[in-house]
Amino acid sequence: MLKRTQFGMLKIMLVASLLIALLSACAENNQAAQPSVSPSSSNSPEQSAAPSKPVELTVFSFMFGKEPPADSLITKALQDKLNITLKWTSAPYDTYKDKLNVLIASGQIPDIFFHEGVDMRDIYHKWIQQGLLLPISDYASSYPNVERHLQRFELLKKGELGKNYSVPAINHNKDITTANQHAFYIRKDWLTNLGLSMPTTIEEFRAVVEAFAKGDPDQNGKPDTYGITAAGPGLGGFYILVNAFNASADRFRLIDGKWTPEIITDDGKQALQFLNQLYKDKIIDPEFMVNNGQQAYQKFVSGKAGILLDNATPDFYNGHYDRFQQAYPDKDPKTMFDVIPVLVGINGSKRVDGFNNFWGGASVSASVSEEKRDTAFRLFDYLLSDEGSELMQWGIEGVHYSKDGDKYTSLITEKNENGKTKTIGELDPAVNLKTLVKWDLDFIPDDTPNREEAIAASADSMANAKIDPLAFLYLPADVVDPSVRGKLWDYTVQETTNLISFKGDFDKEWDKFVEGWLKLGQKYWDETDKQAKAENRS
Repeated sequence: MLKRTQFGMLKIMLVASLLIALLSACAENNQAAQPSVSPSSSNSPEQSAAPSKPVELTVFSFMFGKEPPADSLITKALQDKLNITLKWTSAPYDTYKDKLNVLIASGQIPDIFFHEGVDMRDIYHKWIQQGLLLPISDYASSYPNVERHLQRFELLKKGELGKNYSVPAINHNKDITTANQHAFYIRKDWLTNLGLSMPTTIEEFRAVVEAFAKGDPDQNGKPDTYGITAAGPGLGGFYILVNAFNASADRFRLIDGKWTPEIITDDGKQALQFLNQLYKDKIIDPEFMVNNGQQAYQKFVSGKAGILLDNATPDFYNGHYDRFQQAYPDKDPKTMFDVIPVLVGINGSKRVDGFNNFWGGASVSASVSEEKRDTAFRLFDYLLSDEGSELMQWGIEGVHYSKDGDKYTSLITEKNENGKTKTIGELDPAVNLKTLVKWDLDFIPDDTPNREEAIAASADSMANAKIDPLAFLYLPADVVDPSVRGKLWDYTVQETTNLISFKGDFDKEWDKFVEGWLKLGQKYWDETDKQAKAENRS
């Protein structure tokens, strides 16, 4: 559930939300307002003269799974539109990086391939420096949708050595630079039982979790509950609370003229001390650091803990709804759980660390022919157009969906092994091609279960998401050893776990933590400050 990345231990939550959102798109009887599009739509790509013979492109991504069947209608539509033949290659997410590295090392670079870009920056920059990737921004002006798309990610060039070497796979199609769809879920029935209101501040949060741990919220007469649980070590399961103290595990903030790591500031100390006191008071689940995601879910639903941080996308919201419905069939799940709005923090405002509005992206091999290069760009341009989006979200009109004005209705009736109507992706995996450039997290059909509540679950996090001021900052390997960032992260995870659960003198233990951080990261800190100032970051 929680692993190390640029975004700390929350990467697996992001990946999971992207995969689930894709797989659940276009389920039975989908109806959603969409822009009316046609081949003549102003947002349809202007096609350059296509070659008479179909151009074959090899395409690699962990999202592809099995190759589309020979009779794939989506593939045929793409072939008819772009005069293209696609040769698919894939690997499971856990191993796709290894397979991609093998392909590249052996000289078998796919024409187009998905990767995590700046989230694996050391390898990415090595590819760029070795001349393996086509500079996308050098050719984008001939493809209007690609050009507009890249303009939304101008800052990304700072992390790509001055040019765009990939087409970012956008999360939300709306014009935002940062997003957050995480939230604390809370046992609403426990609030009711104890006569408490939804917490809105750190102080109110403290009062609620204490009452959950000591006030018999489940009314069974036993002291068998905790206020909050989490899944995994470090601050990943508490980071929104840490943000309320104006701190984080891995961001820098400009303090007294110097970019300073927030984790070793007084604000960081205050956040850790707050969590430490909760632990000492037996309010935090003492097993939080060894829980996996399913164990944390089980504790929340079964009534062992009253608060849990998780994804708040519609799919995850409905996952919690289904678990409560299964566990308590005689109760309405909406009376049993809810989502806590972002807390007002120590400085009187709301803060939740936002993630860049993309994850990963597609690159083109620098060795492709001019004909293949043009075909690859025409493919990107089409996938980013309204017409291409309609094809990838809904399939073929008259076969997969019908349209009445701006209302779309799914015609799919075939069931999957779980007895649910298949998604367009289950019927035709060719639609997964869209994940080269977009994830469609804001594509939420009208018949999505609990749609209103599911959208509201992440609304406050989305509204208060704050961009990382040093996003995409790059320190060359000859300036700072690239392994330092990883070592600092591992150290922070280990030592913040220790600080939360420490039973002795907190101040002394905190000083030891800061001393160890500086021993590992002083040069990294100094060079980050120097580079941020050179780039006029603010």
